[in-house]
Amino acid sequence: MLQSLFQRHGIFLRYVVVGLSGTAIDLGSLYFMTELSGIDPRVDPRFSLLVTIAFLLAVVNNYVLNRAWTFQSKDSNVTGEFGRFLVVALGGFLLTQLLMGLFVGFLGLWYMLSKALTSGLVLIWNFALNKLWTFRSQPSTLAAHPELDSPTQDIQGAPSALSEQPIQANLYAREYV
Repeated sequence: MLQSLFQRHGIFLRYVVVGLSGTAIDLGSLYFMTELSGIDPRVDPRFSLLVTIAFLLAVVNNYVLNRAWTFQSKDSNVTGEFGRFLVVALGGFLLTQLLMGLFVGFLGLWYMLSKALTSGLVLIWNFALNKLWTFRSQPSTLAAHPELDSPTQDIQGAPSALSEQPIQANLYAREYV
């Protein structure tokens, strides 16, 4: 049963594990910095700076682990991929700031409970955007280069001995994550 669940939802479950490690880094560093500094998170505007630092530590952790393990990205444009990841993370960060302000400042909830609630909501936001945009499957070489779009032709243009339909269909197959 557990194996079946992992086969059907493996990417999401790996994303959750990575997210939990990022959340541990985020919560742990936020707690450590807040308690060490003596800042009152309910009234001190510097609390936002501590939230920002904790967030950035988690972002770096999550990008590295999601690229390597969750989505197993082979994108050679790491800068572009990280840029997309950062845009998604910043959107999640803005949502985090909004929700933290609401939960802590307006509702008066304990900042750690507020952070835990916020993290769950932002998890859903970030997973959807990272799966659909940041780590999306890249087009195949054939799609990116239409001049190579004739798998049944050899170098001289003559039909190949391997031009049977099942092989041709496999050459056009794409894998979407």
